[in-house]
Amino acid sequence: MHVLQYIFLTKKQCKITQDSETWTMSNSAKYSVLIIPVPPDDDQVLNYRGLRLLATQTNPEIFSSSYESELGLSFARWHARINCAGKATIVVSTRTPIPGCSEDISDWVGMITIIGPQALAGPGFTPPAQVLRPGRAFYLLIGMWVHPDCRRQGLARNLLHAGVDWVRGDNSAEAIGMHATEKAVLLEVHIANEAAVNLYRAMGFQMVAGDDSGALTWMMAIIE
Repeated sequence: MHVLQYIFLTKKQCKITQDSETWTMSNSAKYSVLIIPVPPDDDQVLNYRGLRLLATQTNPEIFSSSYESELGLSFARWHARINCAGKATIVVSTRTPIPGCSEDISDWVGMITIIGPQALAGPGFTPPAQVLRPGRAFYLLIGMWVHPDCRRQGLARNLLHAGVDWVRGDNSAEAIGMHATEKAVLLEVHIANEAAVNLYRAMGFQMVAGDDSGALTWMMAIIE
C-alpha cells in the first residue's frame, strides 16, 4: 500500500527554495506530511480516530461535531470517513513524542481533509452563490488542526501545500460528468480566528461570503 509522503522541517529550522519547493534540514527533527491511502489500513484508521478525538477535545470551538458525539462512533464509521473516493485525508507526523498524547497517536500531530467534487456530490453541497461559475469545480477544505505543542512551526502551511498539490492532480470532477475548466478550494473560518485567517490569506485565499451571524466567513482560492 503506497502512502504519499512529503518531508518537512520546522519553519525556524529550514529554508525553502521556490523552484524545487523542497525543504533543507538543519537537524534530524523531521516532520512528514502523509496522504492516507484509500482504502486505509486498520492502524491508520485508529491513529486518525485518536488524532481527531484529541483535536475535538482540545479545540471544540473549531469543529462542527463534538468530542462526545465522535467518541461513540464505530470503527466502521471511522473507516468510512477515510475510505472515500474523491477525498483526501492528510496528516502530519513527527518522530518526537508529544507530551499529553497517548502512545498510539504520539506520531500524528496535525490533519486536514479535502473533499473533491465527486464526494461533495453525495451530500449535495452548495457553494456560496457569489462564487458559482460555469465550469468551476469546487473542493471543500475542512478539519484543519495542529497539536498546540507543534504550532507556529509551519506545519499548517505544509498541510495546506499538500492539500493544494492533491487538488491539482485530482480528476474526480470527471467521475460525475463535469468538464471542469477551473478548480477552486473553499473553506469556512471564524473571523475572530485571526491567525487562521492570516494563514489562509498568505496562501492565496480571499474572503468571498459571510454567514448570517457574521461570525464565520467563506474563503476561496483558485488553484492554477
